[in-house]
Amino acid sequence: MTSPTLRRLCLAATVTHFLPGAHAVLRWPDGSQRDVGPHPCCDTSACTWRDAVIQSAATASLLPHELLFGLAGAPTVDITAGCGQTDLGGGVYRCDGVDVFATMLTAPQVHEAVDTCEAPGHARIGVRRDELTGVTIVAVGHVGAPDDARLAWALSMACAVREVSLTGA
Repeated sequence: MTSPTLRRLCLAATVTHFLPGAHAVLRWPDGSQRDVGPHPCCDTSACTWRDAVIQSAATASLLPHELLFGLAGAPTVDITAGCGQTDLGGGVYRCDGVDVFATMLTAPQVHEAVDTCEAPGHARIGVRRDELTGVTIVAVGHVGAPDDARLAWALSMACAVREVSLTGA
């Protein structure tokens, strides 16, 4: 999977699928829009969108939105956290007191990035890899200041820097 668009869609689909009740809006420059989420008025579910992303990544054929909606071109994706969750910005979401973010790094690479990061504070770090999308969800459980998102942001940025150093993109 080398397409930056497909990588971005894998991240968005995995986050939307992982966060309970999350909703994604895909928007195209021509004004077309499709909603992904659990509500009946959405165009498709997070599970169906994730499956289309997986199929697209595996076959290197059409992009997932071309498969599902027949819309060409790269959409922008906006993710809204589900009920009781908070979008902290920078791709970090708070869910049940734990901050989460997504990365394309594997679990060992996440741990290497965390070990080299000079982040403020201490935390328990959990990782969950979605092998089918190639995305790892990182959970940051705070020790000390539970409302301080700076640690999760620092770890997210450390992972982003590591991704760029490995892929060059």
